[in-house]
Amino acid sequence: SSSSSSSLSSSSSRPNSATSTQQPTQPLPLPPPPISPDESLEHSKSELLAACGSNLMLYRVLATAPRQEAENWSPDTPNSSCSSRGGALPQVWSHAELCRKVESHIEGSDVDASCFVSLSRSLLWCVFFAACAIKTKKAYGPQLIAEVCASDLGDFAVNCSTEEASRMCGIKSAEFRKKAVCASEVLVTSVPEAALTRRVLCVDPHSELGRTIVHGIIPNDQERDDSGSIISFGSFAEWFKQFEGKYPLLVEQQAVLAQLQVRAANSAA
Repeated sequence: SSSSSSSLSSSSSRPNSATSTQQPTQPLPLPPPPISPDESLEHSKSELLAACGSNLMLYRVLATAPRQEAENWSPDTPNSSCSSRGGALPQVWSHAELCRKVESHIEGSDVDASCFVSLSRSLLWCVFFAACAIKTKKAYGPQLIAEVCASDLGDFAVNCSTEEASRMCGIKSAEFRKKAVCASEVLVTSVPEAALTRRVLCVDPHSELGRTIVHGIIPNDQERDDSGSIISFGSFAEWFKQFEGKYPLLVEQQAVLAQLQVRAANSAA
């Protein structure tokens, strides 16, 4: 019995190879490379068309009045060109300078000084933006959305519509990249008349469908103060969840957009 106890004692003091073997340490993930502009980009229409593929249509919620007097600026109309409020982009620019101007435009702190015109690759985002503008009283009355053909734009375009594209532009701020990607944003310096297809949609808060879109589709992250006034309208992601809940089928969503249309493409009326 003494030998068996001695055997037990020695075995218990022997380290367990199964538990004592140290697992190899995993290398720490490398930090993401610093974001800087891809200087191989020309920010050309051909680059935009390649990104768009077969879906060449872009959209713009028309700006009908500046927030302050903007020199050499005319309000958007569905029949004529759309111009930036802050004048033209310099003919000679560096990628770093362009990135700063892009970030300033996306931030939206001084729209009247921007040399860009915003377009979106998402028609539904424009419907959301129009509803937000009406609900938060940044705009009064019906909001018009114009369809734009990318192939008829000028030669300059900054594509910020995806995370990869916004990083290639050099947008360092994660918040600004998120805003640009959410809006599927494309920036141009103007929209020539030839690029307007004449297809126009209208979000009218006085129509039955317009009231539903503006007042009946409420994002879950909408914020209000104690008096009920809106502090933050809410995000497009949450708005779309509610929109999709009300119109779950793609054919229903397409029907809503068709009902908002007030003018067909290439219609002179």
